[in-house]
Amino acid sequence: MGRPACSQSTLWVHFPAVTFPQTPSSYYETTARLETSNLRTALAPHIHNTCVLHLGCGTGYYSFLFLEWGVAYVLGVDISPVMIGVAEESLASSSSSSFSSSSSSSSGGPARGQLEFQVGDARCLGRVGSMSEVGVGGFGIVVGAWVLPYAANGRELEAMFGSVAENLKAEGGVFVGIVTPVVGWGGMEEYKV
Repeated sequence: MGRPACSQSTLWVHFPAVTFPQTPSSYYETTARLETSNLRTALAPHIHNTCVLHLGCGTGYYSFLFLEWGVAYVLGVDISPVMIGVAEESLASSSSSSFSSSSSSSSGGPARGQLEFQVGDARCLGRVGSMSEVGVGGFGIVVGAWVLPYAANGRELEAMFGSVAENLKAEGGVFVGIVTPVVGWGGMEEYKV
């Protein structure tokens, strides 16, 4: 099976030698590792000292990783107040002060390691993040982690992309959408980020 035609902005990672385990728990662990690795690869050229809007942040798994990978500021947004509560608890209990720093850097931009969470709906988010954190131009990266499949119809999906566009830098901004791969237990050859 060949790869579909894709634009230069689409990242395909090929794993011909990967054999997926047959148990659900080890299958999900393996795909989670692949997903995290692919996301880091996709963002690596863009992530240093930028601001990230993380839509569908859940408990903040990727939000915390973005800080480890070198971003300046992350705003995690999720529709679930319970998930945001768990993310905020994790942030509050973090032993690293770099996760909870809220002071600005000497250059006037965000200090490395700023992380905030808020409840919000990607279908009607509007502009988020203050100018002191994100700047006038918007977020350098918007990540939609498992949020797009929650659109009930085309209008809701269009509204989600409207929220992405409203918050993404007009010049040089990067959007990465993560969707759950549809695969059988027999394994998969390609995993798209």
